Amino acid sequence: MMKRTMGGVLAAAMMMTSAIPAVGAVDVSHLNNTGSSSLSQAASDTLPSLSVAPVAALATVVSYENGDLTVKTADGDELVLHTENAIVMDTQTAAAADLSALKAGESVYVYHDEAVTMSLPAQTTAYAVLTNLTDKHAPASLLTAEAVQKNDDGSVTVTCEGGSLNLTIAKDASVQPFMTRNIVTADDIHVGTRFLAWFDVTAASYPAQAAADRVVIPGQEDSRFLVFKQDGSELTEGRVADGVAMVPVRKVAETLGYKVSWDGKTNTVILKKGETPINIQLGEDRYHAGNDRTGGVSLGAASYEVDGTSWVPAELFQLAGETLSFANGSLVLGTMVQPAV
Repeated sequence: MMKRTMGGVLAAAMMMTSAIPAVGAVDVSHLNNTGSSSLSQAASDTLPSLSVAPVAALATVVSYENGDLTVKTADGDELVLHTENAIVMDTQTAAAADLSALKAGESVYVYHDEAVTMSLPAQTTAYAVLTNLTDKHAPASLLTAEAVQKNDDGSVTVTCEGGSLNLTIAKDASVQPFMTRNIVTADDIHVGTRFLAWFDVTAASYPAQAAADRVVIPGQEDSRFLVFKQDGSELTEGRVADGVAMVPVRKVAETLGYKVSWDGKTNTVILKKGETPINIQLGEDRYHAGNDRTGGVSLGAASYEVDGTSWVPAELFQLAGETLSFANGSLVLGTMVQPAV
C-alpha cells in the first residue's frame, strides 16, 4: 500500500495556484482577541492530565452504588472505580450500558487511571467500563491518537500506545459516535482524539500492526499535557480540546526552527521554514501552505487566542513534516522528517 509522506500530504492538500501581496510582519505576541477562546489559563490549569495508556483489566463485579463500581481484579484484590465520567458500553453492540443492571460475579473489562489510592479497598478513576463480554473476540481497546496518517486507499492509520501500535482503519470500516448525535468518520480522528477500536490480530513487529473493523468515537473530555524538547527539557503545556491536541504555536514553532510572524490585515499567523510558508488564520479550521490562503485543510479544530497566546492543532506540525510523539501522556518534539524521494 502506497502511503503519502506527511510533508507531501500538507503540500498536496494546501497548495493553491494564485498569490496575494506580501504584508509586513510583527510579533505574534501582540494578537488581540481575534479567534479568541473562552478558556482562560486559570481554567486550563484545572484540566485533568492526558492519559494515553490507561490501565486495562479484566475484572469481576462486586457491587455498584452511587456511581462507584467495586470490582475484583485478577489478583483477587478489590478496586473501587469512580465512574462519573466513564464510557459505559456494551462491547458487542457498542450501545450504552447501565452499570446498575450489572450483577455480582459478572465479568467486565475496565480501563482506569494509573493513579490508585493506597486505601483498602484501593480507588481510582474509570475511563471506560465494557460489559457483555464474549469469547468470540477481544473487547474494544481504548486508545488515544498520537499520530494520524491518511493513506492513498482511503484508509487512515493511527499511531497509539506510546508509538507501539499502528492501527489501520479501512475506508469501509464501521465508525460510529457514542452518546452524541454527531455523524463521525475516521477523518474525525485527530491527534489527541480518544476512541475505541475492535481488532483481534496484531502483526508481530514494532510498532505492532493491526486493522480495526469497528471504531467508536465518544464525546471527548478536555485534558492537558506537557510538551518537551527532544533533549528532554520541558517547553510548555498543551491542551486536548474536543478531542484535538492543541499547542501554543509560537513556542512550538520557534523550537522547531520556524520563523513566526503576523499578518494584521488578515489576522493570520505565518510560519516559515524553507520555501513554503504555513498560514494560520485565527478562528478558522483551515490551514494553508503557500501564499494563497483560500481552501486549505481542516484539522478538526480552529486556531484560537487566549491570554495573548495563539493555539493550533499539534497535527499541523506533523503534516508539515515534523516528528512529534506522545510518551507517558506528554508530547515530545522531534526532528524534521525528510520526504521520500
